[in-house]
Amino acid sequence: MNDTIKIYVCSPYSAFGDDKKTARDVAIKALAEANEYFNGDERYELFSPVLNNARYRNLDYDEVMKICLKQIDACGAIFVPSRKTCDEELILGSRGIDTEVYYAAANDYGIYDPGALFAELTQ
Repeated sequence: MNDTIKIYVCSPYSAFGDDKKTARDVAIKALAEANEYFNGDERYELFSPVLNNARYRNLDYDEVMKICLKQIDACGAIFVPSRKTCDEELILGSRGIDTEVYYAAANDYGIYDPGALFAELTQ
């Protein structure tokens, strides 16, 4: 029996424009925050779309978001970083994270939101 729980770890991307290094640095911080949140428990497999979807960089935004939503389906839960990872404005202002959170909520997937940024959806 496989008791691994896959977690899609959200992080802002488009907000950084051409500064992909900062986007990747923030994604790494989001993974570190998720690892801390789950106390390093190896049952939680953490997936970062920012770090794993480089092959899709030439697709348009809507095409990439369709891929991201399928990845959420494959995981079944998401983690939304808090101000430990980056400014709340970047998280709350991210169209992608907003889409991901609403998608997860609509599909009854687990939403781990330690900063309670999307509390109205995660209660």
